[in-house]
Amino acid sequence: MQANWTGPKTDNYSIYDSKDMDSKMNTLAANALQFDGEDIHTNGQFFVLLLLSSTVFSFSPDLPLCQSSLFWKICCIHAHQSMLYANSETLRQQFVDTLSALPQTSLISSPPTTTLERSVVARVYMECAHVCARYWMYELNSQFTDKATNALNVHIELTGVMGTRGKFQTEKKAQLVVKINQLDNNNNT
Repeated sequence: MQANWTGPKTDNYSIYDSKDMDSKMNTLAANALQFDGEDIHTNGQFFVLLLLSSTVFSFSPDLPLCQSSLFWKICCIHAHQSMLYANSETLRQQFVDTLSALPQTSLISSPPTTTLERSVVARVYMECAHVCARYWMYELNSQFTDKATNALNVHIELTGVMGTRGKFQTEKKAQLVVKINQLDNNNNT
């Protein structure tokens, strides 16, 4: 669903077609998504889906069949905040409240054992880190990034080299290099 708000258009519109959607309903949904007096971007689409998913995951955080409901709530908060012109204190507080409940979820509380579980846990942590950066919570951002790298059992190093960026560039300039090393079970690269 998130790709419909922030990413490229998809060709799979089997649920509903935005051309056939009632513009009044879309306007009502956009108005309902305005928080703290911040206007919503007028070029957005699928406000109804964002409103519905935000409502489902906000009012039912403990869905019994969805262990990742808090993760989806964080995704909804992030998508919602992306649609506003400025940061909303209400959405920030919802995010902080969701973070306080995150360690109790079965998705995070038990250590991941399979590759799929590790990648899901890392995705949760990276989404949290991304939202923390949006709200200038840089210490939490760093903690969640470290948790994600630990879940994936990798070591990330930022370094630099001198080099050229383009085909016609003649002078060498500093280039950022990200080195990612897979760690073995003894935490050796």
